[in-house]
Amino acid sequence: MKKHTSQEHANSSWFTKPSTTRLSLPDLAGMDQDQWIDVKHELSAGEQRAAMARTVHSIRADGRIEPNLEQVGVAEVLAYLVDWSLRDEQGKSVPLNESALKALRVDAARAIEDTVRAHVAAVAEAAKKASTGTTSLLV
Repeated sequence: MKKHTSQEHANSSWFTKPSTTRLSLPDLAGMDQDQWIDVKHELSAGEQRAAMARTVHSIRADGRIEPNLEQVGVAEVLAYLVDWSLRDEQGKSVPLNESALKALRVDAARAIEDTVRAHVAAVAEAAKKASTGTTSLLV
């Protein structure tokens, strides 16, 4: 078993720390430029389980899981999203909720999903590198 110094204990935590990251959305044809989303840096175990649970429609008697196809992609995005810069055609801020996500154009929804997934992958990669002692260029 590895022994830790008191400084290592002071810097480590078994709990998520609430923090957000602002991510730029890609420029899409026919849309306002310079759009962004604010996402949680990481999910807690409960938030991650809740997002996964939303993607399950039912569990069959034989143990097979029937997916909730309406929630695939949406559940993870909703778990991470905190705020966004999106506005309606009149320039009013659009509230961030499931209905708004479902009302997006397909390419816009995909851009948000891809941006969230890239963030999740980058955080996981940074955590992996930190645990092995290697350095990362991620900010």
